[in-house]
Parts: sequence; structure tokens; C-alpha cells
Amino acid sequence: MLGSEENLKTLAQIQQAIEVVDRDRMREELTQSQRELLEESAIALRDAERVLIQKTEKELLKQLEGVTERLGNISKLIREKVKSINNIAKSLDSIEAVIKQIALIGGFASKLSK
Repeated sequence: MLGSEENLKTLAQIQQAIEVVDRDRMREELTQSQRELLEESAIALRDAERVLIQKTEKELLKQLEGVTERLGNISKLIREKVKSINNIAKSLDSIEAVIKQIALIGGFASKLSK
């Protein structure tokens, strides 16, 4: 994450420099060669900005891939736990049915013995 923070800080600095260069190159007292130099600087700064944005996007995508992988693992674990709980519930249902049958047979047997 530190790399991304550094990238964002650098990006902010580049964008500030672009603002300064854009503002300065509009000054009327500049010579043609000074203006051209500032225009070349603006182009170079925008190229650097573009490269840094692409790099930051790639880092973010990589982080998102890691998050989605973790979420997938958690989802799988939850499904396994739910399956296990469902199996326990089914077993309890079977035990309940057996107990009901025993109670029913016991009730029937006690009526017969009377």
C-alpha cells in the first residue's frame, strides 16, 4: 500500500507542476523559445502523469485481485460450514423422527397394556 501512497503523492506533485507550467507559459513577456521550452515541459509532465496513473491503476487492480481471491476463499469456507451445519440439522431431524416413532410406539404399547 505504501507504493500507492507514494505514487499518489508524486502524482499530486506532478499535477501541481503542470499547473505552474501551464500558468507560466501564458505569460506575455516570454520569448518564443521560453514559451516552447515550457510547452515541452508541460508535455513531458503530462506524459509522466499518464505513466504514473497507469502504474497506480495496475497496482490497484492487483490489490483488488488479492481481495477477490480472499473473498472467494471466505465464501468457500462459508459454503463448507453451511454444508456441515445442514448435515447436522439433517441428523437431528432423523433423530427427532426416531424419537417420535419411539414415543408413538410407547404410547400405543401403553394403551394396549391397559
